[in-house]
Amino acid sequence: MNRKLRFAIVFFGAFAVTAPAFAAANWPDTVTNYVASVRKTGRVVVVDEDNPRCSMATDLVALIAAQAFDNLDAPPQLVTAPHTPVPFAPPMEQFYIPSAERIAGAVRATL
Repeated sequence: MNRKLRFAIVFFGAFAVTAPAFAAANWPDTVTNYVASVRKTGRVVVVDEDNPRCSMATDLVALIAAQAFDNLDAPPQLVTAPHTPVPFAPPMEQFYIPSAERIAGAVRATL
């Protein structure tokens, strides 16, 4: 299990928020699961380490908005790397890769 998925489980538990966490392993099944989850919870936060433009995250949010717009109680939140080139210096990666704090902020924005 990756660290962001582990964080999501701990974060939701700490704030008494019940929400499913998915890892996008099989694209068609994932979209179906996300849409079903949005219809149940009314909220979505997508975390991706990819660039925010033309990425799996933006495509997923677009599909969710198209298929479950009426079920959304809050705007979909995207937590991605900034729209910049990947930094060469290893210490700069901590600013590039989505952090637990940014994920927590996105989740709070949907509540």
